Amino acid sequence: MDRPVYRVTVRQEDKRWVAVTDGIAGGVVESRRLDRIEDELRDGLALLLDKDFDSFDLEWDYRLPPRMARAVEEFERARREREAAEEHYRQAAQEAVEALDGLSARDAGILLHLSNQRITQLRSDR
Repeated sequence: MDRPVYRVTVRQEDKRWVAVTDGIAGGVVESRRLDRIEDELRDGLALLLDKDFDSFDLEWDYRLPPRMARAVEEFERARREREAAEEHYRQAAQEAVEALDGLSARDAGILLHLSNQRITQLRSDR
């Protein structure tokens, strides 16, 4: 059975965060701290809908001022790029170590600017 999913729009109003659940009368909470919004909203929805606290999913839509939204989007883009670069680095290191298989760990380490211990680790990961 599919779990119900409720869409929640979150805005900052003055110094409070306000979360509104789409299509649910009374499905609104506000808090000074963003980290408390989910628990408070789940508590309220569980009471309103007569469901268990964790029997439904929430889909979050944060509405931030444009400058904040752009900063968050840029950060998320940079994080994705970093993760892709880390994966590329991991694969390239593994391939380089495999290509240098005939060399000692110490010599391979010098060529790749890695410690011979790291070369040994990469060789054992194959």
